[in-house]
Amino acid sequence: MGRALIVSAGASSNEYISARLAELGYPRPLIVPSGAEARRRILESDFELIVVNAPLPDEFGHELCADAVEKTDAGVLLLAKAAAAEQLLGTMSDAGVLLLSKPFSNTLFLHPVPPPLRHQLFDLGGHRQRVFVQRPAVVQHRAAGGVQAAAAPGGHGHQL
Repeated sequence: MGRALIVSAGASSNEYISARLAELGYPRPLIVPSGAEARRRILESDFELIVVNAPLPDEFGHELCADAVEKTDAGVLLLAKAAAAEQLLGTMSDAGVLLLSKPFSNTLFLHPVPPPLRHQLFDLGGHRQRVFVQRPAVVQHRAAGGVQAAAAPGGHGHQL
């Protein structure tokens, strides 16, 4: 199994994300607290999965996600509060970043990141673009209406 990178400044969040990644087959993810350190580690090592828990102390985290998709073959997951997630949906979806709205349940976290993270690279018109198989762009919990997933371009939205 490949390596996972968690970019998060919160100790309790780090424990939670690390435990969920262990359930997905990433038993010892590398945890770094900032975007700057994550960028250094991405240059040094190959990761199969990168999880960014926004906001970070030195940046929000969406720029890091877009850079990671562009410069690596890793699947990239951004965790952001609902208001920010809605604002970033289009940008992150276009970049190939999976965006998960906080707060979320264990089930929601585990659902969009199946082990191993299935992705395919396609060469479209001379441009390398990442397309995730069965990848919702945002999954958010609606208190009154249940859980709804909104699909990225080329994906399929569905009610969970």
